[in-house]
Amino acid sequence: MKDQMEKKAKETTMTREHDIVLLCLEMTDQARYVRRCWDSIRQIHQVRAEYPQEFKLSFGFYRTVFDALVTSLFIGLGRLYDKTRDTYSLYALQTLLSDFSETHAAKLKEKSQKLRELSPL
Repeated sequence: MKDQMEKKAKETTMTREHDIVLLCLEMTDQARYVRRCWDSIRQIHQVRAEYPQEFKLSFGFYRTVFDALVTSLFIGLGRLYDKTRDTYSLYALQTLLSDFSETHAAKLKEKSQKLRELSPL
C-alpha cells in the first residue's frame, strides 16, 4: 500500500514538473514575442526621428504597422498576466508552484541550471 502511494506521488510530481517546464517554455516564447513587438515599436520611433520626411510620405503604412504592433504587444502582455486557467500565464505558473515542496523546487532548479549550461543563450 505504501509503495503504491509513493509511486502515485512520484508520478504526480513528474507530471507537475513536466507541466511546469512546458508552461515556462510557452511563457518564454510569449515574452520573446512581446519583446520583439516592443523592439519594433522602438525602431519605428527611431525612424520617425531620423527620417521625418520619409515617414511623412508613408505615414499610413507606418501608422498601420504601429497600431498592429501596439495591439500585439498588449495581447501578449495580457496572455502573460491572464488569471484564467486556459492560458499559459504567470498566474498559472504561480498556481502550479504554490504547493510545490522545497525539495522538488530545488531539483527543478538544478535541472534548469544543467539545461542552461548546455544552452547558455
